[in-house]
Amino acid sequence: MKKRIWISGVLVIAAVVGVLIFRHAEREGQFDLTTVRVDNSGPVDSALVAEVLKPFFGESLLSLDPDSVRNAIMEIEGLSSVTVEMHFPNSMVVAMVPRAPVARILNEGGWFPVDMEGRVLPSAWDSSDLPELRIQGNPDEAYIVSGIDLLVKNNLAEEVSITVDNSGLKVRERDNLILMSGLSTRADWNTWTSLRDLIGETPCIVDLRYSGQAVVRSGEGTGV
Repeated sequence: MKKRIWISGVLVIAAVVGVLIFRHAEREGQFDLTTVRVDNSGPVDSALVAEVLKPFFGESLLSLDPDSVRNAIMEIEGLSSVTVEMHFPNSMVVAMVPRAPVARILNEGGWFPVDMEGRVLPSAWDSSDLPELRIQGNPDEAYIVSGIDLLVKNNLAEEVSITVDNSGLKVRERDNLILMSGLSTRADWNTWTSLRDLIGETPCIVDLRYSGQAVVRSGEGTGV
C-alpha cells in the first residue's frame, strides 16, 4: 500500500514538474515559429511566399491554426494545393503544388498562360514554347476548356491553329476550316480526321456544329 502511494506521489510530482517546464518554455517563446521550409514551390515567386508567411513568424505553434496559414498561401495566384505541417517546437513545413501551364491564350489583353481547366496563370509563367489558342469575343468558358483539351491532348501539328469565339471552335488545318460546337470537340475532331483523306487537297469548310452530320462545302475563294 505504501509503495503504491509512493509511486502515485512520484507520478504526481513528475506531472507537475512537466507542466511547469512546459509553461516556462511557452513563456520563453520556445514554441514560437522561427523556421519555415517551403517544398515544391516550382515557378511560384518565393519573395511573394515569404511576404505571405511573414505575419506568422513569432506566433506560438500551440495556437497557430494550420488552415489559416494554408488559406493565406492559397491566395497566391497559380497554386493548385497547399499542405501545412507543424513541427514542434518551432518549425513548419509548407508544401505547394503549382498549376501547370499547358497552353497560352491570346485575347484583347495579350498572351496569358493557362492550365488544363482554363485558369489564367501568372504572366511570368508564359512561354512562347506553349501551344497557342486565340480567343475572340466573349465565348463560353466550356468552349475555351474544350479548345485547350483539343490543342494539348491531340499533339496537333504546328500548321493547325484554333480560335474560340461565341459560336464554338474554328480549327484551321492547312487550307481547311473546321467548325465545331465546342461541346463535343473530341468526337468532332475524330470525325474530321476520318473525312480528311476523303476530301483530298481541295480547300474546304467542314461544319460539324450540327449533331450527327458534317456539312462540307468548298473553301476556294472564301479566304480559308
